[in-house]
Amino acid sequence: MAAASEYSSVVLSLENTIYPEEKLRDTPSQLDGLSKEMETNLRVVGCEYIQASGILLKLPQRLMCQSIKNDGRKSTHAASTAKVAMATAQVLYQRYYYSKSFVKYNYEICAMACVFLAAKIEERPRRIRDVVNVFYHIRRKLNGMSDKVMDYMGAEYFNKKSEVIKAERRILKELGFCVHVKHPHKCIVTYLKILECNNNTELIQKAWNYMNDSLRTDVFMRYTPETIACACIYLSARQLGIGLPSNPPWYEVFDATTKMMERISRTILHLYTIPKVKVEDLEKEIDRIKKNLDEKRKKEKELKQSGTAQTSAQASPTDSPHNGQKGSPNKSKELVRQALHRIHENNRDKTNHPDDRERDRKKYDEKRDTSKSTDSTRSGSESSSDSTDSSSPRKRSRSPVSRSRSSRPSSRPGSPSEDRHHSSNVNSRIEKAREKAGITFKKRSDYRRSRSRSRSRSPFKSRYRDSYRRDERRRSRDRDRRDDRRRRDYYDRR
Repeated sequence: MAAASEYSSVVLSLENTIYPEEKLRDTPSQLDGLSKEMETNLRVVGCEYIQASGILLKLPQRLMCQSIKNDGRKSTHAASTAKVAMATAQVLYQRYYYSKSFVKYNYEICAMACVFLAAKIEERPRRIRDVVNVFYHIRRKLNGMSDKVMDYMGAEYFNKKSEVIKAERRILKELGFCVHVKHPHKCIVTYLKILECNNNTELIQKAWNYMNDSLRTDVFMRYTPETIACACIYLSARQLGIGLPSNPPWYEVFDATTKMMERISRTILHLYTIPKVKVEDLEKEIDRIKKNLDEKRKKEKELKQSGTAQTSAQASPTDSPHNGQKGSPNKSKELVRQALHRIHENNRDKTNHPDDRERDRKKYDEKRDTSKSTDSTRSGSESSSDSTDSSSPRKRSRSPVSRSRSSRPSSRPGSPSEDRHHSSNVNSRIEKAREKAGITFKKRSDYRRSRSRSRSRSPFKSRYRDSYRRDERRRSRDRDRRDDRRRRDYYDRR
């Protein structure tokens, strides 16, 4: 126990979903400049998107409530149903935006990611293509545009898909993968059975409606599901004028207080007083706040740069920024420039730069001119000596052309022939070093010879080689036909 108190630990429980008052009061959106009313409207709009998308996606998981009649038979209330996946998505949406800002992260993309994630949590997954298409359809209907299916091969769809996948990862990371949500719907059914009001269909439906509407508020971040269920029953009974035990209050049995009941009831009723706002106005307000934040960030950056320049000038007031002395701002740049120039000069001979090639060509032309001049002088001296001393025996000399060719350099510097001679010399040195060390390697011809012998001696390979190649060609042809058929069927289904 001492070790547990000394070191930190990770605790995953349902009580972690109740946030402290400081986090609920100072939200990241309000810190970025968004008003509380605008944030509430964005939360309501996002939850409405999730509710409408869940209906269009036909999420099948429902929670049915049953009532026991006086004769002992069970009856199921078909009207009292709850789409648990949509409720989970709305709770995740509310939790996420108490950690992140509406200004920095798009609410529509986050709503898509919450629906996509909640469907997987409740074991009723939906394709991401269907989720994106449903939200696209809802957006066009709200803007009064004609119904149109999104192009699945276009850039808009791929951008939306990648954004939704990134948003899903972000939600999981921010919530610490603690995405389990306990819904109060079962608690409502159980509590009404205890209060012997399970035959009152109107009371059950009213409490259920209040429960679904409370998902658009922050009560799930403030209170436990049991307390919310008690508040929904309390509010429904007050609205319908149904009397419940009050001395002592019935909700105290479920660890709830009168103060909690009143606060939750006021929060739910305040939801119906919020005026409806256009989505375009909300997005314009978000864009305006984004621009203000960007301008503020730029000004802070400029002030920071000017402050650093002033501090550097105060640290070295005698040094000018262009004298290259210690303390100058351009000193480091000058040192880097000199180092790069030094490296370039050292590597000029190693690289095949155009200037180097031009210099080598000029040297080669000079050598050729000098060799021609020496050959001409030699040929003139030899002809004069032949004319003066024709009777003396002499050895046959080579022609001037052959001499000029022999005196001509074998190749230009840096040419492939020179590299070939250099590599052959290196290889010969390596072979000598291997012989001296006693290291021997097989030549490539030896390997070829051994492979050819093994092939000739293997009756299986020589006998079945042609049939194996023929079967391989047939298999590859069948694979191509199967791929073409699958591709054709896929586009036909689409």
